[in-house]
Amino acid sequence: MTTTNDFGPEFARKRKEFLALVRQGELTVPQTVRLMRQTTGLTIPEYAEFVGVSARYLGDIERGLMNPTVEILEKITEPFGLAVKLVPRSD
Repeated sequence: MTTTNDFGPEFARKRKEFLALVRQGELTVPQTVRLMRQTTGLTIPEYAEFVGVSARYLGDIERGLMNPTVEILEKITEPFGLAVKLVPRSD
């Protein structure tokens, strides 16, 4: 089974860059999901297996064809230590 430690030495740096982009709040869900997967260096089928979702569903999310449930988003974001929650927008 793959763990986040298996993603190589660049993962920590790329994860930090990814989290900086997330904090800016300008990424869409499809962009965020794709960037997370690319940060790990895994293909869609590999990342889908790693997080426990179907490859087709993950690919459709990345292409903006599917709106994932909170449960699916939690699975996808878990390797990055992210929580899925609603927050008020700033004015």
